[in-house]
Amino acid sequence: MNPDSLCARLLMAKYCPDGDLMKVRDGPGISYSWRIIVRGIQALKEGIIWRVGNGELIKIWEGPWILGGTTC
Repeated sequence: MNPDSLCARLLMAKYCPDGDLMKVRDGPGISYSWRIIVRGIQALKEGIIWRVGNGELIKIWEGPWILGGTTC
């Protein structure tokens, strides 16, 4: 959210000196915060999307379709 913050600048300087977030990798010895960032970027690369497909896994009567609401 704030790439100019001290925290963001320190993490980028230590783990991503070239500035290209799409090339970051998970590895031993990295901080917990950076590991979560790396995993989030990996998920984005894989495509965070849920595809309906043939619809067999959709629970139309059981799924929470309305956030905070109730279903039939």
